[in-house]
Amino acid sequence: MERGKKLQGQSDAPLNEVGIKQANDAAKKVADLGIDIIYSSDMSRAYQTAQILNQQKETKIIQDKRLREKTFGDYEGRFIPDITKDEWDLLEQNPSALNAESVEDLYKRIKSFIEEIQKISGERNILIVGHAGSIRMMMYCAKYKEFNQDEYNENFNSDKLDIGNATVIKLDLC
Repeated sequence: MERGKKLQGQSDAPLNEVGIKQANDAAKKVADLGIDIIYSSDMSRAYQTAQILNQQKETKIIQDKRLREKTFGDYEGRFIPDITKDEWDLLEQNPSALNAESVEDLYKRIKSFIEEIQKISGERNILIVGHAGSIRMMMYCAKYKEFNQDEYNENFNSDKLDIGNATVIKLDLC
């Protein structure tokens, strides 16, 4: 990864100029999807993205903190290339020692959101604006009913499934 890439996690920051351009590009991709409701992470960068995606419409945006990125605790704000393999291993094996969230806790949070959406969504088209980690976990939940760390690591962690900023992914969660 490039030197300037920081581990952001739940550190709240607004979109920069590149993020705004990416959101505007994504808005063109979702413009004709017939979105009935938008759910967004309550973090500034996601909510601002949701607002940009909604510029041409009057769709209701509901903020939900369950859509936040995984928290990386003490590692947030660090340059990703500077984090050693031993530090990554500690983050995976004992996240609470770093004030971080486990992948299984992220799974429970996202699963809770999905189960609620499934109960109330009906036939509506829903746009969800989250973060790479939360979207990756939604994709995992769409495929698997129970959490398995090894399965997640094998197919869904960031080394295996890169989700870029303002990526549009269609999932059938019902």
